[in-house]
Amino acid sequence: PTSVVDLASALMRAAGHAVPVTFAAPRPGEQMHSYLTIDKAAAELGWRPSVSLSQGLAETFAWFAQRASTSSGSRA
Repeated sequence: PTSVVDLASALMRAAGHAVPVTFAAPRPGEQMHSYLTIDKAAAELGWRPSVSLSQGLAETFAWFAQRASTSSGSRA
């Protein structure tokens, strides 16, 4: 499993920027736990991830950065 703290760390590594992570008391109605698996996609579709979370985040940041650099100034 990947915790929210682990995900934040992975995002900062992929982005190449560290930002402070702030913890606060839970808000009323906030979901305290969440757990996702690929089991159903694997069983029904035969899907398996082909890259790690860290690699996928790095590739996603690179994709957006490349498009931002080629499209700067072209927004309508």
